[in-house]
Amino acid sequence: FWSYYDKGEHVIMLCSRVNKIWQKPVKFVHSRDGYDGNPFFSADWSKLVFHSARGGKRLDGKPDIQFWYLKRKNDGWTGAKRLNILPSKGQWAMYGSQSNKGHLYFTSKAIIDSKEFQLHMARFNGKTWETAKPLSEKFNSSAINWTPFVDPDERYLIFSSDRKKSGSDFHACDLYISVKNDRGEWEEPKCLGPEINSEQIERFPWVSPDGKYLFFVRGFGDIFWVSTGVLNCFLLH
Repeated sequence: FWSYYDKGEHVIMLCSRVNKIWQKPVKFVHSRDGYDGNPFFSADWSKLVFHSARGGKRLDGKPDIQFWYLKRKNDGWTGAKRLNILPSKGQWAMYGSQSNKGHLYFTSKAIIDSKEFQLHMARFNGKTWETAKPLSEKFNSSAINWTPFVDPDERYLIFSSDRKKSGSDFHACDLYISVKNDRGEWEEPKCLGPEINSEQIERFPWVSPDGKYLFFVRGFGDIFWVSTGVLNCFLLH
């Protein structure tokens, strides 16, 4: 599953593998609002979660972008249902990643007309997600901090940030990593360096389910991948 932008529409695509052969991609999730994106599976693989503006518009006329999910059934999927995890209806919820404990890390834009994107986390209590809270200042120290990927065991968190420049600049975003120490605390984020980052924008990090490969987007559409061995120098300490 992945999201695709074409002619003003954000569409979720599906490419199936049948008899070891990849089939032609097809539209899987598509709503009339034209903004379905960034799908990911829940920790137990029972739900496909994505952000969408299918809920309509806010009182100011802006699209109301929130998380929605489809649940697996024997013969397919249920209809989309909304996750209500933000305390304010004026906030967007998008670009999520979930740990094995069910905790949901994601991007929120608190003020619709601002350029600030900040990282939040909604804790899963075993039955449902609690109201989300922003991560600490060490994560949200600049204008743009977004597109997080959390390791399934919450050993590390990778995200895109423009913290190397003052002000707000999407083109200055690089990938950073924060590692959880033995006390269960997140350490100060560190830049992944020139092996990953470039003069272009880097965002949308994602590690394959087997933990072997790190995928990310560079520029405005090119997908790159490397061995997760590039993370060892940050994880072995």
